Amino acid sequence: MVQYKLHYFDITAKGEPIRLLFNYMRQPFEDYRIKKEDWPTVKSNYIFGQVPVLEVDGKQLAQTGAIMQFLGKKFDLGGKNEWEEAKAMEISCLCDEMAYVVGPYVGAKLGFREGDVEQLRKDVFLPAIERYFPLYEKRLEESNSGFILPSGLSFVDFSVAHFTGMMIEMEKDIMAKYPKLPKMVKYKLHYFDVAGRAEPIRLIFNYKGQPFEDFRFKKADWPTLKSNYIFGQVPVLEVDGKQLAQCGAIMQFLGKKFDLGGKNEWEEAKAMEISCLCDEMGYAVEPYIDAKFGFHGGDVEQLRKDVFLPAIERYFPLYEKRLEESNSGFILPSGLSFVDFSVAHFTGMMIEIENKFKFKYPKLVNYCEPIRLLFNYKGQPFEDYRIKIEDWPTIKSKYPFGQLPLLEVDGKQLAQTGAIMQFLGKKFDLAGKNEWEEAKAMEIFFLYDEMRVPIGPYIGVKFGFSEGNLEQLRKDVFLPAIERYFPLYEKRLEESNSGFILPSGLSFVDFSVAHFIETMTKMEKDIMAKYPKLVDHSKRIYSLPQLKEYLNKAKS
Repeated sequence: MVQYKLHYFDITAKGEPIRLLFNYMRQPFEDYRIKKEDWPTVKSNYIFGQVPVLEVDGKQLAQTGAIMQFLGKKFDLGGKNEWEEAKAMEISCLCDEMAYVVGPYVGAKLGFREGDVEQLRKDVFLPAIERYFPLYEKRLEESNSGFILPSGLSFVDFSVAHFTGMMIEMEKDIMAKYPKLPKMVKYKLHYFDVAGRAEPIRLIFNYKGQPFEDFRFKKADWPTLKSNYIFGQVPVLEVDGKQLAQCGAIMQFLGKKFDLGGKNEWEEAKAMEISCLCDEMGYAVEPYIDAKFGFHGGDVEQLRKDVFLPAIERYFPLYEKRLEESNSGFILPSGLSFVDFSVAHFTGMMIEIENKFKFKYPKLVNYCEPIRLLFNYKGQPFEDYRIKIEDWPTIKSKYPFGQLPLLEVDGKQLAQTGAIMQFLGKKFDLAGKNEWEEAKAMEIFFLYDEMRVPIGPYIGVKFGFSEGNLEQLRKDVFLPAIERYFPLYEKRLEESNSGFILPSGLSFVDFSVAHFIETMTKMEKDIMAKYPKLVDHSKRIYSLPQLKEYLNKAKS
């Protein structure tokens, strides 16, 4: 097998079209990235004393254009005949020419060389845009294929898409002038240099052959990077520079993009049902995994016994049952979906850690009030079947995951609050105005779901579901969680500028957040005084005229 090794700086720029082409072809290669400060010591290792350089079985090939054409021929992306090959190189050379022209500006802007950035923008960058972009647009018009060549996709499309995209990113207003230019969505995944929660995202990108930047950082670098991310956590997926957090939200977003979201609304909801279950399992085993791999302190053996093994026995039978029911070899009856990557990774990781299991039962938690609010807001009649706590042990086995809430739709069962809320949000036109808003709604829902985990022990003791030192749990668990999560909700409300979680207005996730805040306000009025925007948001939801009758009944 041919061994490919790409040498370039730890940025995109001239190395990125090569990376994109490798990823599109699903061709394994070593992506060796050089730090700027190391360049003087390694420069002499490269022919021409420059990068990018592609090593092919140890032999060096320099110059982006030469590398791209070489790979284009290797991968049957070089044009259908000699003339097309020549026309591809014509545009490739034009790309190189443009790169050389704008080099002083880009180098100064990114800190690789000195220079007056504003002066270079005026004298170098903007004139180059006006010189080269119309030429690319003209070629796209002439080809009449949507690509540079009439026959379709070729290696040079990756260069044009990357370089024009990079220019547009620097100067966003220019895009309106050049609508025909190819717009390649830029994906950048941020996570630690381990598999963990990001691995299903990597798997789905690789399965689809979708180029993405896999930015992995060391645990030691996390404190300095943390503030760069919404919610101060990873994984985060950047989509054309916009951040999306929470693994479940990211996976569903990509599932829709890549036609792996289920064949209809119900399958999509059932995929999210299992995705939420994966997240729930992830939170359950997290203390053990973190201790085992050195991310946090803890007694590994005790956590294995008290946390990990019970979680295995809780969740694995549920996945197996769903696979049996689907009768397709995948989670959904219609076949492969985004959630299969999550289940395969997380169960595989658990099995790798431990192969023998002992049986225990977890405690029941019920969070269905946001669902009732959503039904009542839409004036949708529904049967509100409420179970007494003492009756739960005798009927638990009737429910798919042995847990509540559960929504029956024409006799079919859907579990997991997140899956139910999103399903109803779509039914009731409360899911966001586009794919991105829908993903951002789920991002906040997963954050809300995540917060329930750390405060669970405190809530359980406070309401008599479990035993423990209430004051100690309030101090050690509850208050730190409030300080961690509530500012994130407030920030999102500020950013939306609509009075709701999403800029476009009311969505299903507002009901979840508002209910939670209303509950917290009753429990901890003094603390909630620190978060006036959240309190106002909760009041706004609970003051909706459509909820008046239901809330009055609830009080009586």
